[in-house]
Amino acid sequence: MMSINRNRRPVRSHTRRKSKPMLLYAAIGIILIFVAASLVAILNKNLSPKRVSPEAADSGQSLSTSEGVSQETSSESSAPTDESSQDETNTEPSSTETLKPAAPTDNSYFSDACFIGDSRTEGLMLYSGLDSTFYATKGLSISTVFTNAFVDQSMTVLQALETRKFSKIYLMFGINEIGWPYPEVFIQKYEELINQIKARQPDAAICVQSILPVTSSRSDRGDAFNNKNIIDHNKMLKDMAQRLSVQYLDLTPAVSDEAGALPEEASSDGIHLSVTYYQKWVEYLKTHPLT
Repeated sequence: MMSINRNRRPVRSHTRRKSKPMLLYAAIGIILIFVAASLVAILNKNLSPKRVSPEAADSGQSLSTSEGVSQETSSESSAPTDESSQDETNTEPSSTETLKPAAPTDNSYFSDACFIGDSRTEGLMLYSGLDSTFYATKGLSISTVFTNAFVDQSMTVLQALETRKFSKIYLMFGINEIGWPYPEVFIQKYEELINQIKARQPDAAICVQSILPVTSSRSDRGDAFNNKNIIDHNKMLKDMAQRLSVQYLDLTPAVSDEAGALPEEASSDGIHLSVTYYQKWVEYLKTHPLT
């Protein structure tokens, strides 16, 4: 009969005790891996360049390009000019005085003259008795003179000036433009016309005639056709003539009363002259020949 050793300690299994640390280590490892992966993802997101759409990329490129052009333009405009350009800018225009009285001429003086203007100049053609060339028509303005082909029903004034030469060219514009909101546009177009005439008639003496006054009753109606407005425009015309080195003739003394207005008996509508006052205009031209 087998004897039993009661002092022997029972053998205990260590399997359960050993498995607990392994599971703990595994869980910690998984957590660490997850944390590491998360950190790597965050770092990659922050360090990598952002993706933009092609439209956004194009827009950004255009903006930077336009800013560069603006800076270059600004630097060029602020750069000092050379001495030659400064000389041209600072050159004083030759002085052109208002025509002064001289020994009277006769009608033959105007045989090689050309008069350009609106209905007032058209009236001069009809009632002056001058054997001159007239490029004038009702309603012609300093703007439509470039486009209105009324000369021989086929040519503009500038086209007609290319067909023959003149020694004297008299200009009168302004009564149709007196109501323009921007007088500087009137002067700008007038300057353009004179420069175009110079290119086609380099040997001609050019005379800018003042805008004739209107009657006091017409001036007092309260619209743009008043003598104060005409005086202001004539001052600009005189300055323009000096800048362009052409001659200026103030016709006001020829047709005005003591107040500087066109006499009431001189016009039926307050603007256009009677035959008598067209003759006064001609006589004034004869005593103020071009120089």
